[in-house]
This record gives sequence, structure tokens and C-alpha cells, in this order.
Amino acid sequence: MRLWRESEGEVLLNTDSGGLNSLAYSPNGQLLAVAADWSRVILWNPLDGSLLKIIYDHTSVVSDLAFSPDGHLLVTVSHDGTIRIYGVP
Repeated sequence: MRLWRESEGEVLLNTDSGGLNSLAYSPNGQLLAVAADWSRVILWNPLDGSLLKIIYDHTSVVSDLAFSPDGHLLVTVSHDGTIRIYGVP
């Protein structure tokens, strides 16, 4: 997956994953959560493409994720049968 800054044609985010299962922007647009073909979730800053955090809590593919409406929580769902809730700074 690649995230581009269209105005400059610049790649901000480039993952080497084979596929993308889910992605979600925080309500304020300052975080991008990505779940691909692995058991982790990656948090990016979509404004500059910087990697903020990698979450390794699941033991199988993360199939879905979403931010709460206020942007303070991130919920992830995995094929390992777990749902996890994380506080977002």
C-alpha cells in the first residue's frame, strides 16, 4: 500500500505487505491505522508519513479496525477470535 501526497507526487507511506485488510483514519485525520496480511496494526502519521507505533497483540491476521467517533479509542478484530481496544494519545 502506498499513501501519496498528491500535490507533490511524494510517497508518504509505503508498506511491503501482500494485501490490505483494513485501514482507518482517525476522526481528526492525524492518525492512519493499517491492518494488512499480518497479525499487527501499524499507526502512521498521514501528514508526514512517519511511523508512530506497531501493535503486535494479535496472534492471527487483523481483519478489521476502527476509531471511536471521538478518536480516543482504536478497536481491532482478529482471526484469532479477539477484539482489542486501545487508548489513542
